[in-house]
Amino acid sequence: MDDSIGSTPSGSSGQELESAFPRHNAWCAGVCMIPTVFRFTVSTIMSAADLQRRHAELEGAPDPFPSLADTPSKPHVAPAANGSLDTSSVEAFPSLASTAGKPAAPATAWAAAPRIKATTSKHTVFSDSFTTPVVDLSTAGRDGKPTTLGEIMKQIMSQYKVKLDASTNQKLRQTTFFLKSEHKKELEKAKKSLLAMLSPVVTLVVQAPASTIPIIIGPKGATLKQVRDQTGVKIDIPRKDSLNGHTNGGSHEVSRTATPQPTGDEDEEPTVPVTITGAEPLALEAQALLQGIIATKTSRGTQRFIEAAEGADVSLTLNRHEDGSEIVVSGDREAVGRVVESVRSAIDYFTSNVTSLKMTLPKRQHRLLMGQGAEEIMSSSQCAVIVQKIEEPGDEITVWGRAQDLANGLTAVMEKANSAYIHEFPLPGPIAISRQLLTYMTRIGYPKTLSDANPGVQVYTPPQAVIDRSQVLNVDILGEKPAVDSAVRQLSQLVGKLIGATKDVPIDWLVHRIINSHKNAKKIKSFHENENVLVFFPPEEAEQSSVLLVYDPLSPNASPSPAEKAQKLEETETVEVEKKWHDAVVGRGGTTLNAIIGEDKTLSIKVGAEAGNPSNEDIIVVRGIRADVDRAVKEIKQIVADAQNDEIVSSYSVEFEIGQEFVGRIVGSQGSNINKLRDSLGVKIDFIDEYDDKDKDASVKKKKAVHQKAKVKITGRKENVEEAKKRIIMHADRLADETSEILKIPHQYHPSLIGQSGKYVIRLEDKYDVKITFPRGASSSENGEGKNREHNLKPDEVFVKGGRKGVAGAKSELLEALEFEKESNNVVKFTVPTRSVARILGRGGASINEIKDTTGAQIDVDKSTDDSNVTNISCRGTKQAIEEAKAAILAIAEQVHDEVTETILIENKFHRTLIGQGGRGLKELVARCGGPADPKTQAGLIRL
Repeated sequence: MDDSIGSTPSGSSGQELESAFPRHNAWCAGVCMIPTVFRFTVSTIMSAADLQRRHAELEGAPDPFPSLADTPSKPHVAPAANGSLDTSSVEAFPSLASTAGKPAAPATAWAAAPRIKATTSKHTVFSDSFTTPVVDLSTAGRDGKPTTLGEIMKQIMSQYKVKLDASTNQKLRQTTFFLKSEHKKELEKAKKSLLAMLSPVVTLVVQAPASTIPIIIGPKGATLKQVRDQTGVKIDIPRKDSLNGHTNGGSHEVSRTATPQPTGDEDEEPTVPVTITGAEPLALEAQALLQGIIATKTSRGTQRFIEAAEGADVSLTLNRHEDGSEIVVSGDREAVGRVVESVRSAIDYFTSNVTSLKMTLPKRQHRLLMGQGAEEIMSSSQCAVIVQKIEEPGDEITVWGRAQDLANGLTAVMEKANSAYIHEFPLPGPIAISRQLLTYMTRIGYPKTLSDANPGVQVYTPPQAVIDRSQVLNVDILGEKPAVDSAVRQLSQLVGKLIGATKDVPIDWLVHRIINSHKNAKKIKSFHENENVLVFFPPEEAEQSSVLLVYDPLSPNASPSPAEKAQKLEETETVEVEKKWHDAVVGRGGTTLNAIIGEDKTLSIKVGAEAGNPSNEDIIVVRGIRADVDRAVKEIKQIVADAQNDEIVSSYSVEFEIGQEFVGRIVGSQGSNINKLRDSLGVKIDFIDEYDDKDKDASVKKKKAVHQKAKVKITGRKENVEEAKKRIIMHADRLADETSEILKIPHQYHPSLIGQSGKYVIRLEDKYDVKITFPRGASSSENGEGKNREHNLKPDEVFVKGGRKGVAGAKSELLEALEFEKESNNVVKFTVPTRSVARILGRGGASINEIKDTTGAQIDVDKSTDDSNVTNISCRGTKQAIEEAKAAILAIAEQVHDEVTETILIENKFHRTLIGQGGRGLKELVARCGGPADPKTQAGLIRL
């Protein structure tokens, strides 16, 4: 891990450390934070000549020491303790420029071996999800135009290799997005891009010290480009000449000299406004990156090291390892040597003058000693404080400083630790319940909600490492005591509502993505709307086989009754049933169990060993919505009771009537529908014709057919019989509502009403749930062979069949379309002199196309006529369009008819003079003779 040398743990800045030791001019801002084992590495002990000889022995190896003949240098003596220091060695002083996107340097025999070898990660699928409030997309499209969430999702999926689903809860006005990809970087880019498209564009301003502007920009703009590429925002840094002397930095050009330091501690360095424009989350990310660069590079200690370079370009990096740390200096060889001397001097100074003291404070107070708090301690006491990470066990903190300043440092630490009121809110146990409560609060963003409702209050939840190992979970609330007390009361009310309102349901994590897919989003949404229960799936990478159910306490429909909560959450019930009665419950081929589950299949019933308890097979487990669970349990108990009393027989039967005309549709082709019902419920179904067989008169049969009924007899287990009866009656009712109608529509309009590949008629069929049949041709109706579906239709008939409302709607829309076609399909034919056709068409069809565009009529010119003197023209469209087009065409024909053609013999040598420059001579000649002034009309009047 590489860190800038200017960074200090726990937010302590090098600038504050420097003010603690003003007598020492060369020191390291972060050295006092480095572990006891500190290793400063400057490799090489070989001279340049030795390395050149070694290089000559390696065939094809690159020259590690390019010529420096054009580079001015100052003599510098390396420390004697290290022998002859060759500062031109790339290995001793590697470049610290960003390596992102650059190929690795070729390995050579004298190159240092890499510490870490690349490993190949196994192929996996990464997923992520996040929830946002419903976004107004009225101006989210291109150029501020409206768009839809679907269009945005399509754009993201086409741009990145991700799969994206979304589920919107209109009641909570929230949208949850689910992202999956085989590439983690693609997943992160897609998430960032999606957030950007759904977020408003904001403008942020970062006030950067003038001396940090060259560092923010980086060599040839590399650092600034990296921030822009990572976040996709626009970053503007004003040029130096546009700041009117308010700053001493801010140029877009990279500075090659160290930035001058203020002359005194009280002098504030001028700042340069850096403007960030982009989507809100990405703009905030870019702001954090720039502030991190500024915080790292404003260390005065680091600037002192850079000043030692005397204007040369150098950079420093701190590399941390398990066995210590090392500082790497890179740049011009002479400057590097001077900086190394400065760093060594600083290390010697801190080794002899800086000491540390350890103390313990409650973990909750550590938050006050980080970031800004640590900087304030450094400013007031000239001491640095280091605290452990929140997820690490232990309450120990370390204070670093000079011996004479440690007392003030301890005092400053205690004052800061007690500067704010902190309340530890313990979540009720046991630990499983505490984790459920914490999961719910973090998933709905309740800490932020609590902070927003109580200004000045900060709410902290424990990190995942603490959640995994702790037996008690606390929520820390910081701020002024009245505001904290108000937040505590609000949190207590929520926790009170959550007692008994959470439950973990074991579900194999491998099927989470199926249950939580876009396909089932409506079911999960309806589950919340109907049962007031929220469903939270763990992250896929966690591989946790549990799903959290929460009876939503924030819903206006939430009930405070514990019984109501338990009823909604306890969706599983176990029924004690002896194994010998299981066959009665299941039925032949599972038919009885199918009848209990119902057609919607919203229940899961496991019998015996399938229930997951091999030691006890005398159980039946029912899982589903509470109302369905209660119904199923009642039916199961009734079946078992009937079996025990030998009251169940398979001879229960019921008879009822349906219309004879519906029997064929209910039975289905070759009995497919009725056989499916028989196999599903295990019943016997017979259809009995009620009509008296003695009446053989066919005409009487036709008269009675309308009122004829058919009896249906179903035999089997009572529950199965009743379910089969219900399904058949429902099917017959749907068929009874069916009607049909024949519409008279002239045959010439059929193609327009059907549409290309039938798209218009298919749309009507889907919209009104009807079947629309057009005749295939006159031949089918004439020969009577019945090729048309349902009816032998005449050429001008259209058959519509379906429900009454659907048929009426389809009929109305067809007739409206017919009227439109009649209005827009008038045809008028007329003739014009053939010699006027060329003028009517115009050069490249310009004239005829202009008439079409102006009138909106379709115009066809037909030259295939026996009379070569006239040409047929047909116009199609509305009456007005046809009249206007015809008038325009006849006007041109009349104009041509009045024209006379004369041929004059003129020698070729005079043609150019007559034409004139750019045809001006001919144009003026036509105008003088009273001809048209329009260039288009003049074209062709005179031909040479």
